[in-house]
Amino acid sequence: MHLKKYIIDVLLRNKQINCLFVVFIYMFFVSIDYCHASSVLSNLNVPTRTGVTGIAEQSTKTEEADNINKTNKRSIMQTVTPGTGWKVKVHPHNVNVGKLVTVDKTRQEIELYEHNSPLKKTSSFICTTGQVIGDKKIEGDLKTPEGIYFVVRKINGGLDYTLYGNEAYTLNYPNPVDKLRRKTGYGIWIHGRGYNITPLETQGCVAMNNTDLANFGKILQPGIAVALADVVETPIGSETKEELKKKQNTINILKKNVTSWAKEWENRSHKMFEFYDADSYSISQEPFSQFKAQKERLFKQLAWIKNNVSNIQVAEGPGYWVTWFFQDYKAPNLETKGVRRLYWQENDNGNYRIVGMEWIPGLTIDGSVMTASLDDPGGEKTQAEVPLKTEGDSTVIDASNKTPIQTQPEKTISKQTTKNDTEKVVKKEKTQDEQIKEFVEKWRFAWQKADLNSYTKFYAKNAQQGDRKGLASIKAQKASLWKTNKPKKIVFNNIKIKKDKDSIQVEFTQNYKDNSGKGDKGTKILYLKPTKNSFEIIREDWRK
Repeated sequence: MHLKKYIIDVLLRNKQINCLFVVFIYMFFVSIDYCHASSVLSNLNVPTRTGVTGIAEQSTKTEEADNINKTNKRSIMQTVTPGTGWKVKVHPHNVNVGKLVTVDKTRQEIELYEHNSPLKKTSSFICTTGQVIGDKKIEGDLKTPEGIYFVVRKINGGLDYTLYGNEAYTLNYPNPVDKLRRKTGYGIWIHGRGYNITPLETQGCVAMNNTDLANFGKILQPGIAVALADVVETPIGSETKEELKKKQNTINILKKNVTSWAKEWENRSHKMFEFYDADSYSISQEPFSQFKAQKERLFKQLAWIKNNVSNIQVAEGPGYWVTWFFQDYKAPNLETKGVRRLYWQENDNGNYRIVGMEWIPGLTIDGSVMTASLDDPGGEKTQAEVPLKTEGDSTVIDASNKTPIQTQPEKTISKQTTKNDTEKVVKKEKTQDEQIKEFVEKWRFAWQKADLNSYTKFYAKNAQQGDRKGLASIKAQKASLWKTNKPKKIVFNNIKIKKDKDSIQVEFTQNYKDNSGKGDKGTKILYLKPTKNSFEIIREDWRK
């Protein structure tokens, strides 16, 4: 397939070759493709589609049909050339889970591994993935992402039958690490098809034949881990003892980190914040200073916290690790249970730090649903809602047809202390200095993310930034700069606030680095003007 495209491209670029000759070569390849496709499809009992797509052939599988399917899986897999993407190694030393679904994009196969001493493959079906080989980076690139993901919910109504078959299972792409890496896109599902699948035909999702998904879907409970990879390996004997020992040691460290992190939270200790990478968390989630301030206010207000974690699961992703576990949280104002996920990356000192989190209330590790408060005990956002459409589908599915995790209003322990009472205490009015620092941090966060629309909202229309005058000039300069050099890391230190009758001056040390590795350090002064609900920057000065 790739050779054909290459030859045609070369012929088209050569102006000395007659166009009729190119057409002849093209028709020659088409005839070969048709013969090959007809042969494969006839072996698989797949009806040839001429012009009209999406007519499914509903038939009962016999034992003979199953055997034919197993034999011809090899034919399908051989049509896909391995890429250079993530290779997940399914081994007890680098995955410590009860169940793990894997998708091998090279072999076009979806499998289930269960920890039955040892980890064993218990089921396998053919599937199809994105039309373009490689890891998903941007919306619309027709690639299937690579990494560790989790099933969010099942959709079994309101689906376009041709595209999605009878049912679909949404995944949590983009996860916090994807957001940290500034990947875009949405709507990555595991779904059926209204016709028999062929290799590499989706716009990024994982599709299965309807009859296969009817069986496999039973294990796709909310919260089950799904490893999407270029290649899935079971490296028994392929790794040295030292390598396996290192992987197992990492798993042990991460499990210990989880229990220590939970204990520091229970103790209302500032040591809890040492488990985080503040800069990475600020990109993947929310400004870390805002998260920290909210936690510190809770620590002061709550007389006690009980924070138990159990059933810790660990899996390695491409350049990160994920731990997820059952969390049982109790405090004077709130009792809630659910699944917590922590995403870890190794820093320059060799220590693993949290770069992102997810909270799914009312869920257990095995995917069953229970009664729980919708509130997050830590104040972070819950797992992001998954759009009820895929990138290739412009039709939004009726939300009434989805099957969400069922939850009920929160349960309070003390009748005297309600959720509203607690919110009134926690959300006490901030001083103007606190509001100013929060404004500056949000501005820094928008700048570091290179979010042009959010960034420019912090400026007055007549703002001055160095030699640039007016918001339009500031926006144009940043839009041009960020096409080639986006910010990578921006750190502010020694913030000082001065006020007079005309404006507010905020002076601080600024350390800036862009994605090319270049950077500078100096003093930044922001001149702010109060508005009805916040502030706006009217002038920005910089000196080294």
